[in-house]
Amino acid sequence: MVTDKSWQEYLKENSNWGKKVAFNTRYEIYGTIIDQLKQSYAYEEVALCKETLALWAKLGMDYRKIKCNCVW
Repeated sequence: MVTDKSWQEYLKENSNWGKKVAFNTRYEIYGTIIDQLKQSYAYEEVALCKETLALWAKLGMDYRKIKCNCVW
């Protein structure tokens, strides 16, 4: 059991999946990782499980056209 709950201060946004890190922070994180995957590995089939439709849209991704990575 984890007793240190200081990390919870970073969970700012409510969602159907529970608390999340702030939208703009998630956008920055995912955008950086996706760009790195594309540039370094030509990897295009990225999916974001349990993420909001708004974030998918801001990243220019269509959740209906990408197979979830966790079911590969």
